[in-house]
Amino acid sequence: MSYLFFAIFLSISVRTLGWHLQCWQLQEYRFDRMKVWLDTNEGTKNLFNLWFFPGILPRPKISARIFIILAAFAGLLFLACWHIPAEIWSLIFSDNLYIFSALLIAERTIFLFIFFAVLCSKFPVWIQKKILFSRAKAIIQSAKNTTVIGITGSYGKSSTKTILAHLLTENFGPKAVLFNPENDNNEVAIARLILSQKPFFASEQRNFFVVEMGAYSRGEIATMCDFVQPDFGLLTGLGNQHLPLFGSAENIRLAKRELYDATKTKLFYAGKGWGDFLVTPAEKVDLSNAEIKECGTDFLDFSYQNHSFHLPWGGEFFLSNALLAIKMGCELGIVIEKISADLSTLPPLKKALRVETHRGGGPLLIDLYSANLNGVLGAINHLQRVTSGQKIVIAMPLRELGNEAESAHGVYFSALKKIDARVLWYKKDFENLGNDILGEQFFCTNSETELIQAAKKISLQKNDGVLLESRLPERLVDVFYP
Repeated sequence: MSYLFFAIFLSISVRTLGWHLQCWQLQEYRFDRMKVWLDTNEGTKNLFNLWFFPGILPRPKISARIFIILAAFAGLLFLACWHIPAEIWSLIFSDNLYIFSALLIAERTIFLFIFFAVLCSKFPVWIQKKILFSRAKAIIQSAKNTTVIGITGSYGKSSTKTILAHLLTENFGPKAVLFNPENDNNEVAIARLILSQKPFFASEQRNFFVVEMGAYSRGEIATMCDFVQPDFGLLTGLGNQHLPLFGSAENIRLAKRELYDATKTKLFYAGKGWGDFLVTPAEKVDLSNAEIKECGTDFLDFSYQNHSFHLPWGGEFFLSNALLAIKMGCELGIVIEKISADLSTLPPLKKALRVETHRGGGPLLIDLYSANLNGVLGAINHLQRVTSGQKIVIAMPLRELGNEAESAHGVYFSALKKIDARVLWYKKDFENLGNDILGEQFFCTNSETELIQAAKKISLQKNDGVLLESRLPERLVDVFYP
């Protein structure tokens, strides 16, 4: 019986270890992101979770850092056991109750050992990064025919990158264009991409590297720019995403400005908040010079510089991103008539807002990538535009908004009330605020199973619209397919 209990405790300990490793990996091993996550309802719940976290066996993705952390964890555990006096060990092994108590304490303190193991891993990872960045910089410096275009901002980075990469591919060929996939926009992912595509940068033909840059604090974009060395820059919308990590709205702006400081030739920017400290060679893309002709379920028609454009994506908020890509294309020598023709062949977005058909035959708006208030409000506005019947919104809290989180979600819920939306809210954060503003139209649950069951019960007709917003479980989408 003692061996059975020991085996059970060992299995539980391995599961708990995997859970904490997975949590740290999801927060990119960053202490600032972990702190912000622990401030949420979900994070607090999981900090004090006994053994009822999801998954039979949580499994972080295998990586070099995971092995470094495990090695540090084992070392710290050995040191802790080494310093326990022999008398204490004798007492522990004198009775099964003491053994089980010791095992329970060890299992419950795994999170503490993992914390210090992650801390220990920072130094070797820092050395590894320095070497990685140096090698990437050497490749970029040796590239004689590559034009590097950096893109950053609080939101709209990926869609701008996708539009520009498409225009360049249509005009210079697929072999002449390289860009970081999806949202692999941190410094390590970008440096690894450069190393993996070394032949691209050695090409004798003219080519283009379109690189999306994300950041959580000041100095990170400057680090990327140091080895990427952008010839051109594009600054998208400015907002307060990741506010607790940056510390202030001004720090967000200064962090994004690092691309402007590093750009060699010219930078284009859109949106408010940039112009008072961006001067030549920066150029503002003025939205007042564009006119929206029609915004349909899955397209946007607009005119700009006496030319007509058809963007096969629904949503007015894509306009500024499209204009940034158009200006950059013109700067690189593509005639605007050709840009107009190429824009209409843009493939559907995989991550940002896309429109499909739900089981009742009406529009299903899928926006699982958006994590900022501006993008959410744009999606809500588009839902109202394309739906004449009931409006169903399934969403979850926006993260990393700091002391502006309450007011931001007040704006969020007020926008939903304005369109008379029925809301299914996943996670308990801001539940009281949602109830106060939306009343009976608001349903909140912490359970993924309950959320999916509630979604299955919704009766849908052809004139009804559904919006799936923010980082919801992917399997929720299947509930709405015919």
